[in-house]
Amino acid sequence: MRRSCHALPAVVCLWAVGVLAGPGDAPVVVGRFATAPVLDGRLDDAVWQAAPALVLRGLGDKVVKNATTARVGYDATHLFVGMVCEEAEMGRLQTAWSHAEERDNAIWQDDCVEVFLDPLSRGTAVGRHLIVNSAGVIYDAADGDVSWDCDLAVGVAKAADAWTVEMAIPFRDLGFTPQGGERWLLNLGREQKPQGELSCLATGTGNFANPERYVDAVFAGSGRARVQAIAEGGEDRLHLTIDPAGAAVSYRASLAVDAAGTSVFSAETPIEAAAAAPTESRLPYRTRPGDQRLSLRVVEAGSGAVVYDNVIAIHKASVQQKRLVWEVAEPLYEELLSDTPTGLVRDGAMYWFPEIDHGKFWLFAAQYGQAYIKEDKYRLLAEHLLRPLNNSYILSVPVYSAFENYRKFGVKSILMPSYRTKLPNDIPVTFLLDPVVLEAYLEDTRKALTEYGDVIWAVTFGDEVIDHIESAGITLLSEYADRYPPIVAMDAEVKARYGAGQFGIPQSKTDDNAFRWIAYRRWLTERLNGVLAQLSSTVRATRPGVHVITDDPVALPHALDFAGMRGHADITTHQLYPRRNPHYPFFGFLTKLVADLSGIAEVWPCPHVEEYGASFRPEEVLELLSQVVRNGGTGFHLYLADTVGTRSGKRGLMNEFHGAPDRWQVIANTLAEMRRSRALAFPEPDSAVLYMTDTIASTPGRVPGEQVGCLYTLLGPVAGCWFRFVDEYQLERGEVDLSRFKAVMIPAGTHARRSTVEALRGYVRQGGRVVATDPGVFSFYADGTPAAAAREEFFGVRLGETRRRAALIHDGATLPLTGVSYAVEALPGAVTVSSFDDGTPGLVRHPVGAGECWYFAANPCTLKALEMPAWQQFSRDFHRGLGLATGQPIWRFRFPDRLVPEMPLPPGQCLTNNHIAWRQFKAITTANVDTGGTYSYSVPPDNIRDQGGTADIPFDKGDLTDRRLAPAAGDVASKKSPIQDWIVRRKEPAPFDITFDLKRSRPVDRVRLYVTGAVESLSAAVSVDGTTWQTMPAPPVPNTDRYDVAELAFDWPAVEARYVKLSFGKHPEGGLFAIAEAEIWGP
Repeated sequence: MRRSCHALPAVVCLWAVGVLAGPGDAPVVVGRFATAPVLDGRLDDAVWQAAPALVLRGLGDKVVKNATTARVGYDATHLFVGMVCEEAEMGRLQTAWSHAEERDNAIWQDDCVEVFLDPLSRGTAVGRHLIVNSAGVIYDAADGDVSWDCDLAVGVAKAADAWTVEMAIPFRDLGFTPQGGERWLLNLGREQKPQGELSCLATGTGNFANPERYVDAVFAGSGRARVQAIAEGGEDRLHLTIDPAGAAVSYRASLAVDAAGTSVFSAETPIEAAAAAPTESRLPYRTRPGDQRLSLRVVEAGSGAVVYDNVIAIHKASVQQKRLVWEVAEPLYEELLSDTPTGLVRDGAMYWFPEIDHGKFWLFAAQYGQAYIKEDKYRLLAEHLLRPLNNSYILSVPVYSAFENYRKFGVKSILMPSYRTKLPNDIPVTFLLDPVVLEAYLEDTRKALTEYGDVIWAVTFGDEVIDHIESAGITLLSEYADRYPPIVAMDAEVKARYGAGQFGIPQSKTDDNAFRWIAYRRWLTERLNGVLAQLSSTVRATRPGVHVITDDPVALPHALDFAGMRGHADITTHQLYPRRNPHYPFFGFLTKLVADLSGIAEVWPCPHVEEYGASFRPEEVLELLSQVVRNGGTGFHLYLADTVGTRSGKRGLMNEFHGAPDRWQVIANTLAEMRRSRALAFPEPDSAVLYMTDTIASTPGRVPGEQVGCLYTLLGPVAGCWFRFVDEYQLERGEVDLSRFKAVMIPAGTHARRSTVEALRGYVRQGGRVVATDPGVFSFYADGTPAAAAREEFFGVRLGETRRRAALIHDGATLPLTGVSYAVEALPGAVTVSSFDDGTPGLVRHPVGAGECWYFAANPCTLKALEMPAWQQFSRDFHRGLGLATGQPIWRFRFPDRLVPEMPLPPGQCLTNNHIAWRQFKAITTANVDTGGTYSYSVPPDNIRDQGGTADIPFDKGDLTDRRLAPAAGDVASKKSPIQDWIVRRKEPAPFDITFDLKRSRPVDRVRLYVTGAVESLSAAVSVDGTTWQTMPAPPVPNTDRYDVAELAFDWPAVEARYVKLSFGKHPEGGLFAIAEAEIWGP
């Protein structure tokens, strides 16, 4: 799969050399940008226009029809990459991944651009790998480790004949901030899907990630000392070049490595630099597994002048298996349960029911040789009280027979009303807020409840409605305002109600005006909560007793009025997406946020533990489900489909039941445990985290920062404090009494409502404590006016510019900085509690009335800080010092290990060499034995013939024994391979035999056969010589539906046999009989 010198005005940028990648792959010089470009995806800033274009070339020197050009540059904090992707078929861009929370999936399956960076210039490994698709969805990994997350900022734009990407990659996440003259290794690539074109920056062999394809990237603006490589050849060896100064000069190069404050290595090396030629030095050092910092300082020996000084982060991989989820030390279970029985979970769980597509499941089962019986899937729903989601179409059309089967097996379902009614004038946008569309949505609900109400348990608002409608409103205003006048009136309403008369609907999905986003999202959540109220009234009037469920937003913090849904919904749900970071319990964070803010008794999140964001071990699934309940979840909304396989069209195993039965069993066991168990006994919160709704709303798109989730982690799971989330809607309506809390934390608060500031003012003056970890807290009010005066009033500081610092020094402890730090002036009355390593204020306390406010000049709420023991201990000590109860046992809750069952592999040996046991979507084939055997038909199949032939078909060639080929082939269900490649099928009803020859006599004790159709009789016989046959026990004759694949099990005590013969009687006239797979087993 898978450069000339220009003098330009200093006001734009300074370039030393700009060379087009070409023959010999000359170095790419990364120019210094004087100003950062605006990330709108358009590449029209002056700095981009001045940067030389790098032309990507087709892999294997193929000529590409859709050219790609790239430009690069940097400033003090970021590396910038811009790419223009010409595209003749914009309508065919592949975008399987379109949600921000789908980060780190197989984004390379889409039209995408890729960046490969090796900051240490090892030349032996992939390094940092970043991918952005045409929808702006990100993949980022470090040496293949997708748990590494970069605070990557992206802008994507589409034109009629091209799409463009801008990226700002923070140096702090790369662990190396260049000062000029450094040499990194770089490759840029593009995957163009309509024509299947692959192109990248450099020549070489292999795919984009092959280090052979990387080119030298040199940062412009060098001094006399230039770092050529930090880990040359992948070794602990630094390559340094000293440029000539016109005279021989002596230097001292100091190298030091430390890990979490512990010295690992330290040495000073003298360097005698020649007068006229560069001097090359290679300086060895020592590292150990884990994270550490390498400090390099080069000084002129005589004058002491510093010619280079930098600190570079180095990570050495450990041999231990990497954890993907949070780990609870000394877990508790029974001790934390109350006397109250669990709630609606006793009625079941929400369940997306892909199995209802019987045709696709038959194709899958036939290709992969697995059992699939349609009626068994309905029995499974009934057994586990799974409530399948469906719409009125599925309930009504005969092809699904859903209504009849729900009744037959006693299954209750969940209705998702349709809001797909078209807008007038053929506008291709779906918009629930249109009155006609809304009425059709409510009428669909009434009709379905009237006709099918006896099988409907609940009605859900929809799936990701808030996300789709937000996007639709922007599209309508920007592209269809002349054809859809109501959107103009809505824009005016947004301005009048929430936009201070000037801020309306954002002008594009990348609009950088924060106040338009705030106004629009406040208006939108109000309108959609109104729709929820109408839906609730409709349901209760039409079919009393049917439950109402909220929308299911994408798995990111949203600026919703969660409390405004209370009273209209019985159950609230929200998607949870794995972060694959063992230090960040994101499932717990988002569950607690929704539970606390909504106040709805039943909280049923949708935890994506399936083969989607990661491939979890069963015990990790148990922890993720425990996180939900530990944080206020009372039930589950299950989406267990194989999204990755379905989208790729390869190795698609449809769902967890078939691809990860070990994980499925944990989920089923946990549901059963919750139905018979008791609710958790939660402690009273003694602090609050203020979720500044307008700050969350101010971010374009759906990619807010991680500050709130990181504070949740440091305050809750790390320090063990029990707190409550509160938000600006609740404060505005007076629904929260802040005086009950000893402290109120603000992790992200740049944009505030005046009502919020007023509520906090009253709270702190009466003795409360406000802690702001966001240095930019109270920068603006929601109406666009500055709020810095409030920051000074509360926190006693005046905010200055960002500064580069290494650590906060607190009570003698060194706390490494992992985010941006600011210069602040402590005003009279404010006390500097802790300072940065340069002596300036880092943590300030300011008395206000009877209370006090605490202010951090660098936000400790970062993903990097979560994994640092120093910050973990600081969190425990700091919050204890505020008078909060730490170490609360509730954070140790976890479901018991007995819910993770042993799933042994089948005993014995598969003598046909074609068995696969699936665990975590991994194919386990260790039971197979290559006997070199064959099989033969007495009468060959006539409808779909065996590709291996008729007689003496080798096991590795025949369609009856080819299951092991399926994972590497395209999926029949995705139309990537034909069903004829995987099964045999007979139309002629005459009897027939299949004889298997194991080539020598062996113990045989069972046969497994996977078939579709019916036959009058079925028998099995074995023989040592092919002449004398012994009849063996056989299962009942099959009689399956046309979309069923039945597993037929022949079992008997082990007997010696070389030959196994299966005899099939006639099948009904006009019918078909198919065989998907056959296995012969021995002990």
